[in-house]
Amino acid sequence: MVEQSEFENKLEYIARHSGEMLPTSSHAAEIKTIIALVRDVEECHGGVWRFADKSRFPQTNVVEAILEEAETKVLTYENPDAQENAKRILFTMDNPGAFSALMPIVFSIKHDVRCKSIEILASNTAAEYVKENEGGDWFGFKQIRSANRILGKPAPVFIDAFPESASPPDIVFASFTTSNGPESVALFGAKSVLGADKLYYVADAWGGFGKALASKERMDTVDGIFCNDELAKKITEKEYPEYPPEHIYTTGTGQIDSLELKRADELGRVGREKTGVSGEAIAVLYIGDISEDYRIIMENSDPDISEKTFANVLMSMIELAKRDKDKLLVLMVRPHPRAVRSKELWDAVASSKLPSNLSVVSAARNICKDINEAAYAADVIVSILSTENFKAPLRGRTSAFLGFSESGMGKDALERMYSPEILSAVREMSGLAIVSSKDELVRWLIQQKRAEVPSKQNEKQKSASEQIIEIAFAD
Repeated sequence: MVEQSEFENKLEYIARHSGEMLPTSSHAAEIKTIIALVRDVEECHGGVWRFADKSRFPQTNVVEAILEEAETKVLTYENPDAQENAKRILFTMDNPGAFSALMPIVFSIKHDVRCKSIEILASNTAAEYVKENEGGDWFGFKQIRSANRILGKPAPVFIDAFPESASPPDIVFASFTTSNGPESVALFGAKSVLGADKLYYVADAWGGFGKALASKERMDTVDGIFCNDELAKKITEKEYPEYPPEHIYTTGTGQIDSLELKRADELGRVGREKTGVSGEAIAVLYIGDISEDYRIIMENSDPDISEKTFANVLMSMIELAKRDKDKLLVLMVRPHPRAVRSKELWDAVASSKLPSNLSVVSAARNICKDINEAAYAADVIVSILSTENFKAPLRGRTSAFLGFSESGMGKDALERMYSPEILSAVREMSGLAIVSSKDELVRWLIQQKRAEVPSKQNEKQKSASEQIIEIAFAD
């Protein structure tokens, strides 16, 4: 049997991991060509490369460029103001969720005198986000890549991240992980391999990360889990019942800091002015999405799930307005920014006879660019799966997950997207609901009132990132 060359192995590697590379690669066309080539070798030549058409082979420099772009990036920062015995901090991130969860901490810790240096292991989308800001005034990290690399010869990224001359990291942070993300370095080797003193996990969502911590018998001990609020903690306790609850900290994360709670009253007024919603009206914000996206979540996805869900919400609002003619109601519509069928929502409105006490207005991005303006302008927030549902109680609003029970609709999506533990916690949480029909939505909406401005936070209260840092640095 003829042994495959290293070059051919790389082609197969690219084809095998193309799903991870394509979303952020600048070589998408070349990757698709490689996929077709590898497929032909497998189907037409039984996987034997010596029979392949060599004229279809990509240039070596193209293959190396694809792999270099896809490799895990190592970025470093040295704090010029670090005090003696300051700590070396390591962050690992792969996907947008991990980037959003960890970068606010990175920015807050950069100039803390207790921080000696920061290393970031970033791959996939997170690496792309880092690259977009590399060299900016607010970033200031530099990429490290071995100078002794030989074209065509692989070199482990650990050579860059952990040279023999470097001391072990003192504190390691991880967040949402994928099968090939660098977070596995943190979760399975931060202490046992790298020699770190502490390992923390930042959960920048409301559950759904239990699988990342499922292999506890093989993982290093996680010293603390930081989450958004009491609901997130309750979900974490349900998903990870063996973990000590006293080490689950409700510090909040970047998600909470982004709510701008201190400006809630101001943002609400601005949002109502932009959308034309009067002060006395009860406003319901509908957050739309894209029907085709649900094919990823469930095989039986209704091809019109988003449009049908909106139609149900519209009919429920019409019924509510008819039942209480003295109540002034507004349905605010915020389609997904990538939605190509938004016109169908407005066609549904145009074809409906609205009661005089109900109006439907746009809260799209061209009107309310900031989601905070739309959310604070509303009293109630509804959607199938939007994270804004979870944020609503923190904003002083109520929200409902639109879990309509017809096949391929919201109920199926919720049950496939969220674990039973999460759905159970949602049902137990004040201010949240899951509705399964138009009638149930009407009954729930009848109980909703004008929202109150969230109580003013103490102006000296620390941000979520600052609270996380204080716990991480504590002896």
